[in-house]
Amino acid sequence: KNTMLINRLAKPSWFFERVHNWSMLVFQVSYVLWGIASDCIFPTAHAVLTVAFLGAFLAHWVITALICIACMGIANIESVVTSYVACTASGIIALGAVPRIFLTLNDVIGFNLFPNWNRGIGSYAFWFAEAGGLSLTFGAYPILLIAVYLFPQYSDLNNDGTFDEGEAELFALFPGTAEVMTEE
Repeated sequence: KNTMLINRLAKPSWFFERVHNWSMLVFQVSYVLWGIASDCIFPTAHAVLTVAFLGAFLAHWVITALICIACMGIANIESVVTSYVACTASGIIALGAVPRIFLTLNDVIGFNLFPNWNRGIGSYAFWFAEAGGLSLTFGAYPILLIAVYLFPQYSDLNNDGTFDEGEAELFALFPGTAEVMTEE
């Protein structure tokens, strides 16, 4: 829903709309297949699908943030929330990947140049980053709804200076219950 909402609100170019939709599709398909291909039974598929869904996840958030900022401006609440979620989720995933990157680099160069942080508490870094980044991803739409509900004055989507009924309806928690905030 978040991808369709961003595309509807921002009205990006045909190319960026397709990239936005396809990055979400690749993320969803690879994530479902990753959940099916457990590490103990399909270790290679699990590893490849992990890289696929995290790569698609990163690409999706970068495209989402770019679309929001380019098409709606940075002063819009949707752009602010999306940018914060994109940066935080991507940052968490990048930090959590450091132990795995060190192991991969050691394998590529043939000797242990980088420390093995995949022991003890470091072995949970990737799992924590994956869980944190995905929680933000899955929670982005509810976070956006709450932000617009709390700060409707910053949700002027068509930049006409007013928060009209059509804009309010996009973010109503229940259809038909949109309230328009008016300044008195």
